[in-house]
Amino acid sequence: MISEVIPPIESSNYDNHDNNEDNESTTLFAENILGFNFKDCVRSLPLINTPIKLEVGTSFYSMTIAIHYIEQFTLQNNFAIFKHKSEKFLDGTCRKKVLKCNLGGRYTQKLSRPTSDKMTMKGSKKQGCKWQINITRPSNSSIVTVTQFHSEHNHKISTETLQFAPTYRTFPEEIMDQIEFYVIHDRCDASIVRNLLQPKYPDHVFLIQDLGNAIQKIKWENGISLDDAAFLLLKLFDLQANNPAWFVKLLLDDTSNRLISIFWMLPEQRERWIKFYDIIIHDNTAKTNKYNYPLSLFILIDNYNKSRLAAQAFLQDERQESYEWLLRCCLEACKISLLTFVTDGDSAMIAAVSTVFPEAHHMQCLFHLYQNLPKNLRSCLGSSLYQEFLKDFRAVQRSHCEKVFEQRSQNLVEKYAAEERYISTVLLNRKHTWRVESENALIKKAIQSSFFLLQAQEAIENRLEFESINTRYSIWKTSTLQYTQSLIIQTFFSGIDSIMKKYLTQPIHDAHYKQMCQSVCYFMHQVSIAEALTLDDDSFKPIFDGEDSAETFAEIDEDRELDLQSLMAMVNIDDIIEIWKISRYNYPKTYQFVILLSTGEHLCTCFMLITHGIVCRHFFKVFVKSSKARFHLTLIPCRWYKDEYISLSEGYFNEKVIGNRNFNYSSTFEFTRKYTINDLSEEYSKQITRKQLKYGILMGEAKKAIQFAICDDDEELIKLIKEYNKRKKTQYIQAESVKQQRALAN
Repeated sequence: MISEVIPPIESSNYDNHDNNEDNESTTLFAENILGFNFKDCVRSLPLINTPIKLEVGTSFYSMTIAIHYIEQFTLQNNFAIFKHKSEKFLDGTCRKKVLKCNLGGRYTQKLSRPTSDKMTMKGSKKQGCKWQINITRPSNSSIVTVTQFHSEHNHKISTETLQFAPTYRTFPEEIMDQIEFYVIHDRCDASIVRNLLQPKYPDHVFLIQDLGNAIQKIKWENGISLDDAAFLLLKLFDLQANNPAWFVKLLLDDTSNRLISIFWMLPEQRERWIKFYDIIIHDNTAKTNKYNYPLSLFILIDNYNKSRLAAQAFLQDERQESYEWLLRCCLEACKISLLTFVTDGDSAMIAAVSTVFPEAHHMQCLFHLYQNLPKNLRSCLGSSLYQEFLKDFRAVQRSHCEKVFEQRSQNLVEKYAAEERYISTVLLNRKHTWRVESENALIKKAIQSSFFLLQAQEAIENRLEFESINTRYSIWKTSTLQYTQSLIIQTFFSGIDSIMKKYLTQPIHDAHYKQMCQSVCYFMHQVSIAEALTLDDDSFKPIFDGEDSAETFAEIDEDRELDLQSLMAMVNIDDIIEIWKISRYNYPKTYQFVILLSTGEHLCTCFMLITHGIVCRHFFKVFVKSSKARFHLTLIPCRWYKDEYISLSEGYFNEKVIGNRNFNYSSTFEFTRKYTINDLSEEYSKQITRKQLKYGILMGEAKKAIQFAICDDDEELIKLIKEYNKRKKTQYIQAESVKQQRALAN
């Protein structure tokens, strides 16, 4: 028990003969005052591990130390307190404090108006606990004394209080500094902060509500007070102001002025859309933000055969009206109608496409379709019959010939008559393709359901930067490598390979290189046109029954997609020069037909040139043997060309026609594409102007230049602009004068 404090005895300057008594007084003072050993502490006081006893008369060295001891006492006894009352002296220093158990007092309902007819079920932690301690300090001393102490509780004491009571859930300064770093620099939310901090501080309890309060406090202190949508809009509009080539479109609710949807495209995305808009893929990604707004992604295939993010948007819902607004944003941003549009089969999106882009060809993603097949057919057909169905359905799926497609479809329906309705309406009534989900999966890995809209946008921005770096690295790596031609290429295809290296991107060149090398695995013989017209060619089956993979240029052309009669029906019979039957040495029963045309083109029953834009190995085999076989660069769609050639038609159209050693080149021969214009965007893309994108670039650079000129009070920019305008004006006047003189002469 602590005894009553004895006042310290002041030493006298004249009385030096009683030092022992002075030392005893000081020792007695230290022993009777709690916290005397803490008097020199500058920062937070240390934890107290020895048992603490409190009673009336207990004294402390200062008010701060007294509060610390009482808090440590409550910690040792598994309950919490709150400061109920505080009194101060005239000089502002603390005179008295009253501390109570945190379950003390009673809840009093405060109502602005009577609600006698309304029952309230509001709970309260106030239980009227009587535990209370009063501490007081006299005006002429720093010593604080316990003047009143009631030590009994009227409730059960729980050890869980130490973890969950608000008093013990406060974060120390070290943890608050880390939370501030995560919030300001990484834009982390409460869930992510908890996952980062819990392993570092396993003994501390991190509740979401406490972290949320700490985050809001940090945001308020650092001026981050705007809501999430406002931050996203400010960022996107700021980017658009610096570079008008950005496209940002938002949709607000008319009544609440709340953000409903937002669509945006980067300048490089708009330029990429103009180049590769022939096939656009769309899919919605769920659980990408804390508001459950679907993230709508548009994906295209670039000239490196890579999936690239083309546009993105947050939508409030997945209704037809929302999708129509989304598609109109695409149309407004790029001024181009869609040609082929791939979706996951959402009926609302299909209806929106038919409304906004009525001439677009719609296809359904095979990834999503194959995900639904087990749920709809496996239980009905059984495992063994289901596997057989998959094999038959893939054969139908790869049929480009209408006659063969109808035949295989009819056989499929008849063979699995029990599921005729599902097969006819869902599977055979739509066109399908792969590749929607690949980019979607990468986005899902980068974005979490707890993200704010701004965090999701930044994750997409990081993904686009990553794509750009990868593309630049691939181009740089290709430019620094030297490839040695194989003997086959040197002997038969040296001229073709040189042109392809110049114009085609590396993945597309590699695909053709492989086709040329594998052409030696085949033998061939010529078929007369008369024989071809009467040839019975209905009984061919696909060799490879495995699933399609991303490596579309590997072995897929071993399956014949068309029969010879269907191929001949596509062309004018008078344009056919030769027909060749090509068989593989190790698969002599399988064969393809190649038709050589007077236009310089060719068609093959593997249909790879049409479906993939890749010249197949079967033609290269014919090229080696026939003097009538011709190759021109324009056989390959310009979407596979390098960036510097993709829009310069004058360059690649002037490349010469190549034949084998027996080919007699004539300068009067013109290679024309009549039957192989598979890239529908080629003709239309020549009409697309790049003035809009150029305007955006010029405006962005002009704004920066004007800012520099104003800040530096520089006259150089004004002189440059005046000189440029004067020079251009003179050129236009001269050009107009020449036109008038020619008109008068005529």
